[in-house]
Amino acid sequence: MLVALTAHFLLFASYSVNIDMAASLLFNSERGILYFLKRSLDKSVHVAAKSTFLEFTAEFISRSPNTITPYIVEIKVRELAKVECIQDRR
Repeated sequence: MLVALTAHFLLFASYSVNIDMAASLLFNSERGILYFLKRSLDKSVHVAAKSTFLEFTAEFISRSPNTITPYIVEIKVRELAKVECIQDRR
């Protein structure tokens, strides 16, 4: 519930003020949502939270694609690492 409320606030509250904060919450390399997802990739706990975070991230990027520009290289590196991790498990 808290995640859904946070997502709603960040997407629909004062857009110009909150867009940078939302991007930071998502993409911060030390404590952002994608960091949480990376750290919990191999754990079966928090499945619902991970799903909600991914849905929110997809919606956020589709509504504000230019906000990921400062983070794109880091996201690419992380996602490639996730793919390699999944492939190593097979």
